Amino acid sequence: MRRVARLLAHYHPTNYSQWYDMGMNMGVGPCAFQGLVPNPQRPSLYNDFLYEWVNGQPVLSESADQRCQQGDVQNGDLPRYVLQPVRLKGIKIVHGTADANSPVIGAREFTNALRQAGVPFEYEEHSGRHDYRADLALPFLSSHLQGAERYIAPPRLTLSRATNGFQVAFPTLTNVLYAVESAAGLETSGTNWAERSRVTGDGQTATAEIPCEREVQFIRIKAVNLP
Repeated sequence: MRRVARLLAHYHPTNYSQWYDMGMNMGVGPCAFQGLVPNPQRPSLYNDFLYEWVNGQPVLSESADQRCQQGDVQNGDLPRYVLQPVRLKGIKIVHGTADANSPVIGAREFTNALRQAGVPFEYEEHSGRHDYRADLALPFLSSHLQGAERYIAPPRLTLSRATNGFQVAFPTLTNVLYAVESAAGLETSGTNWAERSRVTGDGQTATAEIPCEREVQFIRIKAVNLP
């Protein structure tokens, strides 16, 4: 936030067009300040800034800075969270080490603050940038959200030659029903897909034989949690 505040002090945007000219994120940037330091009496952005222009020079606004600190997850929300009796069922932070928008040092500082405050959490870094990693987030959410179904990760398929076609092998999860289907094309209607095998997962590797009816063959696996 301080880095963005310094840019704002330099450019001093007063409308959305000027935000756009700065090359800043049009959604996150204005919304962050409108949420942290709202000011209904200040059109057209309706928020205050950490820096104000005084006699042609940017000057830190102590009151706005304090309001941002109180709204900051680590400096404001975390102490309040620790004191309240209601807690989240789970907290997980996923961050890319090559994230240029939010440097990974911020995530590490936040997780250190959680650890020092005695708040249980999970933290996972990946080598990507400012990316959403469903494979890292959805398993955690499905196991912690009330009423959510267990997340089934797409299985990695291994193909090998068989007598009349080829054999597909894939890892399974217990209590999951897998349907192995094949098709000669990728029509969006899905009517050309034929079910070749059904497997009830037991935590082991399953196999299914697929007849080779065409020169080009496509395979997919549909999976659902069993009751």
